[in-house]
Amino acid sequence: MTSSSHRRRNGRPAACDPCRSRKVACDHTRPVCLRCQRREQSARCVYSQSNPRPLGVPSRNPSQPDTPSSALSSISQYQQRSIDNPTRISTGYLGEISYNSVLNETIGTLSLANGSTPTYGRLDHSTRQFVSFERLLAPLREMAIYVLQTLPGQANEQMVFNDSSFASTGFMHIAVDRIIASINSLFENFAAEDEAVALKSIAELLCHNTAQPWRDVTSSSSDFLDQFCGTSLRWEALGILWLHMNRVSDPVDSPLTRRVAWKDGKESHETCRTCVDYCIDISRHLCDGNDVLVDICRRQSALHTVVDGDGTYSCSLLHGLNVAMATYLGLHAQQGSADYKASLSSEYKRRLFAQTFISDKLFVCFTGRPPLISRRFCRTPLLLDLSDEELAADPIAFEQAVRALDANGWNTKGRLYSSTLIRARYIAALIRDELIEVALGDPNHVTIDQLLSLQEKHSALDNQLPAWFKYSPKDLEEPDAMNDQRFGKILLRLEHVQSLFLVQRLLLRHGYPDSGDLLITSFDMLAMTLCLNQRDRAAAQRQRHAGWLFISYAVPAAGILCVELLRPTFKRSHPKDARLTRSSIIQKLSLVVAFLDWMRPSAPNGTLCADSKLIIQRVLDEHLNAPDERVGGEMLESVDWGFPMQLDFNFDLLDTFDWLRPGGDEI
Repeated sequence: MTSSSHRRRNGRPAACDPCRSRKVACDHTRPVCLRCQRREQSARCVYSQSNPRPLGVPSRNPSQPDTPSSALSSISQYQQRSIDNPTRISTGYLGEISYNSVLNETIGTLSLANGSTPTYGRLDHSTRQFVSFERLLAPLREMAIYVLQTLPGQANEQMVFNDSSFASTGFMHIAVDRIIASINSLFENFAAEDEAVALKSIAELLCHNTAQPWRDVTSSSSDFLDQFCGTSLRWEALGILWLHMNRVSDPVDSPLTRRVAWKDGKESHETCRTCVDYCIDISRHLCDGNDVLVDICRRQSALHTVVDGDGTYSCSLLHGLNVAMATYLGLHAQQGSADYKASLSSEYKRRLFAQTFISDKLFVCFTGRPPLISRRFCRTPLLLDLSDEELAADPIAFEQAVRALDANGWNTKGRLYSSTLIRARYIAALIRDELIEVALGDPNHVTIDQLLSLQEKHSALDNQLPAWFKYSPKDLEEPDAMNDQRFGKILLRLEHVQSLFLVQRLLLRHGYPDSGDLLITSFDMLAMTLCLNQRDRAAAQRQRHAGWLFISYAVPAAGILCVELLRPTFKRSHPKDARLTRSSIIQKLSLVVAFLDWMRPSAPNGTLCADSKLIIQRVLDEHLNAPDERVGGEMLESVDWGFPMQLDFNFDLLDTFDWLRPGGDEI
């Protein structure tokens, strides 16, 4: 007999979920109705509608504080409605040629005919059923407990929270502050409980929150952050915490002081990578992806380059996941409009896509592998040049900051923000994407006019930048005055010069006369790379990427200069640039050897650095020690290298040491 507790509010017995979804009669037998028994789906026979409270986060009194501990107080009410795997409720972004496009056109026709728009497809539930921690797969449970045990005060403590206040009020720093407060509140709530019980209960709450759908919140920055902080603390938040502590961010934000730091003697890139990998795996199991998870995957890919190197399989996998999740969520198709109203959520999406696109082009230029995303299929406009503090401001201050931008979306204060550098690099990456298509495409379809047009586009990049952010040769002067703005200008210029380097290499390969421009470009590229390293040697968060900088920029440029020493094309100084002399080339190459010698062979990209050092050092030895009569075109053929030549950059336009291999005479 059905008890009153199993009846709906109208007094009628409640049907089980499968029968109600199929709209068939249910005999209300507990615990499993006869229809579900016959269909052999006993595990799915759940009477959720008979529960007096809706599924989701436990309800609370309006006067009750909005803290994780208040949500945990009713956690036991949801055990009976737990499920093994949350049901997916989203299909992600669907483009114009998807199966759904025809259905949408049909719906539009019906709307015009009937005067209303019918609703089709799955219900968009506001919440999902509660996720039982015990029913998760064993590896996921072990991952969750391991990550929680690394938090402050736990058995495997790896980090500490700094109580000092800091000046930065950027939205990500505010998010970290709130995440820290949420974690502290959770552990205080279970201070008197057994450690194992406490960790499982906290993990269960995080799993439940992570399974909730992600919403596009455009009302305020505070509402946006509420989705993964406070009572809505998710596993993605712990991933943010780890990457924030390890300073995996953009070049402008990474030097800022952090509220979270490594415990003394515990600093380890490997530990950080492991914990973030676990947070990603748990989140991907529980949800379909969201903006924050895209950001975590992007930063985790950068961390893998620090640990393993830029051309490794693990880095490629994470980069692929980043691009796949970004396109799945439609970040590439955030179309702009004349009445666009900016918000933290919308600008965050634009920023994430721009960073993903930039990373893809840098990845291609390092490995020579095809790009994973093309500008031809992207409609997301440029992000606005707003500071992180302005993004986190109240709605009124935010609107004022947007109105203060110039007509092109740049800030009028002449200050370098994270968005400034991302915006400028994105513009350059769009042009570089055209170059990549030519470089990796069929060489039979490439024309000189096409390459010259690309060269003009890259040379005109400065016209799209504000006057205060344009590069000047003076930025390479004053060794001890490297600030964020100068660093940003040199880095952007370095990427710009590399694109010119690639175009000029292509021109020479297609028979364009050599006027010496490639040699000058190589000298500039090498000088800028050395400047970034020498001026910023003390900044560890930038220094750890120095190996990538040298392999991407300095070493290819050094290859061209090495050929010039072995096969001279001018005497005394270059006719087009008085800076370029035999002496200046030797000085620059000597600095490159000194730096590459400083790099450990076990470091990321260490093998490439070691091979490069041996070759450049041998060229210098031959040039400086050879008799005068041998200094000339015959020197290259007479050099006894004495070791196997295995250096290979894969992307042949950057492999300027190809003259070392049999039959390799190109530069």
